Amino acid sequence: MTEGTPRIFIRAAGGVGAQGTPLAHLAGPVDRDAEPLPLRTLIQALDITLPRLMSRFAQLAVLGAAHCLKALATPLAPQTPLLLATGLGDIARTNALSDEVMPPSGEMASPAAFAASGNNLPAFLVAQLAGLSSRNLTLSRADLSVEQVMVRAIADLRTSGAGAVLCGSVDETTAPRERYLHRYPAAEHRPIGEGSAWWVLTHDAKVAAGELLHASFIPARDAAGVDALARELASTSLDAPALWLGSGVTSGEADVWQARLGATQVAADDLHFGRFPTAAGLAFARSFTVMDTESRDYVHVNRETSGTMAVLAWKVYGID
Repeated sequence: MTEGTPRIFIRAAGGVGAQGTPLAHLAGPVDRDAEPLPLRTLIQALDITLPRLMSRFAQLAVLGAAHCLKALATPLAPQTPLLLATGLGDIARTNALSDEVMPPSGEMASPAAFAASGNNLPAFLVAQLAGLSSRNLTLSRADLSVEQVMVRAIADLRTSGAGAVLCGSVDETTAPRERYLHRYPAAEHRPIGEGSAWWVLTHDAKVAAGELLHASFIPARDAAGVDALARELASTSLDAPALWLGSGVTSGEADVWQARLGATQVAADDLHFGRFPTAAGLAFARSFTVMDTESRDYVHVNRETSGTMAVLAWKVYGID
């Protein structure tokens, strides 16, 4: 963050990975050929009631948000804004609607299925779950949607007077695998992933589980900018950070970041969580479920297809 600007803290984070697994229980790569698991029983176990026709995409969002909200010592204020990132949106329900109305079936879409398929519906359900009555925004883009939401949330905190912002990211896997890959390509051997990650940003240091140190974008293919920012981050208080790489980062760029930052651990989003657009949210939120007695620094870098690079840096506070 620029010197003199208010610091941004992370109040809580949580969520679920593939098959609805809580982040603290994720252990390495997901099963490449796993079928999507029904989530309604997991939601009912948390004593949450959803409308019967809600899609799996919406269920995944609510399930992940519930784990984050449980980590809060006190509820969020009703006026808290909500920002949600997604890459592919409600892909399973969209495919089903397409099959219903396009040849060879060529039927009319059922009103209930159509009404329950919107990408912005999960944000409404999460706001309802959290008792929020302020505005919410769903940002849908294939690349860097998590990073865009993070930057927008910072702007909200600094300009709107909100005491906190609830942020989330969600994308689901679908079957068959070939149909998913038509929308979001991946190497044949890579597992398709999914996740619902949520976190709360605030200015209040007294309730912080960590601190957001940096969030920015570097113009397309600006090698000098990448090198300059790596040097800038290396000169801050970052201490041997863990480096998380998005799927758009080349091996050469990864080497630059690791060398400049003195990173002691390097991991790739899509190798650990499976390949899906908002894996960065899972990497971010999961870091708050594996806290140690010592504070730990993290840096996440990713690049979209147009070339623009996003960089996030944060600190997870140790626990006594």
